[in-house]
Amino acid sequence: MSLGKRLKKLRTEKEISQEKLAEIIGISRSTLSMYELDKREPDVANIVKFADFFGVSTDYLLGRETKLASDPLPVPPEELKELIRLIVKEVTEGYKK
Repeated sequence: MSLGKRLKKLRTEKEISQEKLAEIIGISRSTLSMYELDKREPDVANIVKFADFFGVSTDYLLGRETKLASDPLPVPPEELKELIRLIVKEVTEGYKK
């Protein structure tokens, strides 16, 4: 999926207009439209602004990763149990000192 399609998808999921998003980012509505149509590409500063606004990584916007930044990392249940056990052990031993 292209950068423009990702921007449009994120914007429509948030139910925000092009005008409002353009105002928030500090660009014109027509510039945002060009980005969404893949006729222009935003500069690095604007890519960062979009990523921050939508809560995604710049890599996601650029198509370098397919998962949203908010997707949880898959941790197998057994590893999770072991991590919790180690944390509890560390905390309780810290209180004994």
